[in-house]
Amino acid sequence: MTPYTKDRPTEPGWYWFRVGDDSPRTVTRLAKAIVLVGRGLWCRFPMGTYAVGDMGGEFAGPIPEPPEPEGA
Repeated sequence: MTPYTKDRPTEPGWYWFRVGDDSPRTVTRLAKAIVLVGRGLWCRFPMGTYAVGDMGGEFAGPIPEPPEPEGA
């Protein structure tokens, strides 16, 4: 797994996203889908959809897709 970084995702996929400091009450960690819309990357939250370039916080990923089970 890649470490958290303030670098913004450059490709669509699933990413861990966190915002806040390291105290247990202020850190929010979520796996979020980053999607390509037109020429930009966007992330949807319950309170709205945001351009990845405008988001604060840190990202880790993309999260790799798990392998198919043997014999599937």
